[in-house]
Amino acid sequence: MDICVYLFLGVAMMAYDDFYEPSKGAYLSWGSMTGFDKTVFVSLQLWNLLNLFMIGFVIFKIYKYFKIRND
Repeated sequence: MDICVYLFLGVAMMAYDDFYEPSKGAYLSWGSMTGFDKTVFVSLQLWNLLNLFMIGFVIFKIYKYFKIRND
């Protein structure tokens, strides 16, 4: 599922690349994005945060498992 979400958001961000105009602002600046691009960008950042949280959770669970096992 994770890869599917990244694929969907990556393809959606390609629309920004295709229609980016330097006259509207720097690349990936908030002013150069449409509402759709902003939504996709924020969704991608939130998905990254969620993944970082889940990786930390898994590492914590593994640490806890080995700590209990060795005590």
